[in-house]
This record gives sequence, C-alpha cells and structure tokens, in this order.
Amino acid sequence: MSSFRDCITGGRAEAKARLAWLDTLKSLGIIFVIYGHAPGLTKGVEVYLFSFHMPLFFFISGIFFPSATDRSLGSFAAERAVRRLVPYLFFGLLTYAVWFFVTRHFGRNVAMHVNPAVPFFGLFYGSSWGNLLIANVPLWFLPCLFVTEVLFAAIVRRWPNLSGRVLALAACGLAGVAMPRLLPFRLPLSADVALVAVGFYGAGFLLRGRLLETRRLPLPWLAAAGALSLWLGVANGKVAMDGAWYSNNFIFFYLAAALGILFWSGIAKRLGEGLPWLTLVGRHTMVLFCLHFFAFACLSGVLTLVFRIPLDSIKAAAVAAPIYTAWTVLFLLPLSRFITARAPLLVGQRPKPHPRT
Repeated sequence: MSSFRDCITGGRAEAKARLAWLDTLKSLGIIFVIYGHAPGLTKGVEVYLFSFHMPLFFFISGIFFPSATDRSLGSFAAERAVRRLVPYLFFGLLTYAVWFFVTRHFGRNVAMHVNPAVPFFGLFYGSSWGNLLIANVPLWFLPCLFVTEVLFAAIVRRWPNLSGRVLALAACGLAGVAMPRLLPFRLPLSADVALVAVGFYGAGFLLRGRLLETRRLPLPWLAAAGALSLWLGVANGKVAMDGAWYSNNFIFFYLAAALGILFWSGIAKRLGEGLPWLTLVGRHTMVLFCLHFFAFACLSGVLTLVFRIPLDSIKAAAVAAPIYTAWTVLFLLPLSRFITARAPLLVGQRPKPHPRT
C-alpha cells in the first residue's frame, strides 16, 4: 500500500527537507498540547490553544493516510487498531495504576471520591465523558483517531470522487456538532468526536499534494491567517474537543481551527530544519502526549512534598506553564527514545526488521 512518503519525489535531501517541516509542525502541536494543560496558564492563551491544537493533530494524521485502497476495510482497521489501541491500552493501564496507587490520594482527587471501577471501565469505553478517563484524560485522542481513520477509509472507498468525499466529510461534521445536543450520553471510542475530527483528517489527506510544495505562504497572508484565527478562537470561547464541546458557534470553531492550522503550518515550513531539537521532539509525540499528565504529577510531587511549595502557589505562578512544559519534554524525551528503540509497537510504530546475516 502506498503512503505519504511515496508521494515524495526527487533526491534524498529534497525528501528530507519536505518531511522536516512536518516534524516541526508535530513538535509545535505537542508543545501546545502540553502547555495548554500545564498549571498557571492564563485564560486567554488557553482559549486560543484549545481552538486549534487538537484539530491540528487530526490534520497531520490525515496527511499520512495511505493513498491506495487495495486493502480491505477490515484489514486496514485491524492494522490501525494495533497502531492506535495497543499504545492506548498500554499507557492507559500504566497511568491507571499510577492514579490508583498514588495520585488519587492527593490534591483535588481526594475530594472527588471517584470509584476506581469507573476509570477502569472508562479505559475500555474510550471516552472522557464524566470521570471515565480521569486517570489520564488526553488518552481520548487515540481511540478517537482510530475511529476517525476507519471512518475516513470507509468514505474514501465509498466515494472515489472528490466532490463525494467533501460532501460526506461535511455531513459528518454537521452530525458531529449536533450529536452531543441530541444524545444524553457519549459514544464509545469517542466516535461522536470522530465525526468532527474526520473533517480535519480528510483535509490533511486531500490537501497534502499542495502541502508537499516547497512554496511558502506570503508573510502578509500568513499574518492575516494568524490574526483571524486568534480573533475567531477567542470570540468563540474555550473549545473542549474531548468533551464534544465546540463552544458558542460551531462555524467559528471550524474557521478558527482551519486558520490556526494554516498559520502554524506556514510557521513550520519557514522553520524547516532550522531548529533540530524541534524536529526531534516531533518524532516522539506519542509518549509526550500519553504521559505529560504523569510528568506534571512528578514535578508537582517534588515541588510540594520536597520543597514544600503549596500547589495553589504553583498554579498562580506566571512561570509555571513554561517550566512544566520544558520539564515534561526534557523528562519524557529520553524515555520515548528508549521505548521507541526497544518496543516500537508500544508507540504505534512497526518493529524494524532484523538485518539478515
């Protein structure tokens, strides 16, 4: 089956340059996710980051959707289940154990009195509804991505023409926005959110030919996209995609997300390989995504138990968010490199074949 990398033509250096900006974009995305969850974040920054950072990850994932449709839908779904749900269950069980034995006995978790059976069941339900994923809320992304990919694969097979695919994606987007208002419960595997996410995923796939071009968006257009995405995101209010909450105006949500993706894609293209550490972080987003709450808990534990700094003081500090973000990247990056080398399946990668002797 052909993939995104098969679309790259030209020499090795050109191919490397074309992929480097995508690693940079993934790195910016994961930094935004970590920063957006860190303590001490100001409300305005939080609202802006949440307006686009999760749509950005679905968009990037869509860029890597395989071009060919020669495999059956069942075969594709099985392969994606291994790549998305194996890491989900591994990190889910790991962080559930940490929550069960440690973190639920500290901070606000004590007052919540969550029955341990609830988040354990939540791991298999795959939705952040209520307290189902209280042990590690960000994990909702992986089952949602799995459903999104299978849904888009079904759309591609059912509608081979561009117009049919666009209409199907638009219908899914409208249904996804309406569903939380109609149903008194959330769908398993975050399938209701996948109806919205598939639009961004599909856009990444449908636009990747243009994205491969080395041309950059002119600076005035880039600045306009950034300013407009900021205004629309703040005007719409805080989005919580995991909770199927798209704030005050779903049109503003889609526009702010699309323009935010356009702006930061343009920034990533301009950075390219200019910051090697940034491209390195972009190759290790899985562990950073799945364990950044765990890294937060470790740092908070040291600050409160060892240095006797009250948690409220940490949350009120203006420097808390950048410190927690930098700590998380520095703490988890070596761990990610170790897991990727020793057990790539746990981070959604295929094991490398052993060289023949």
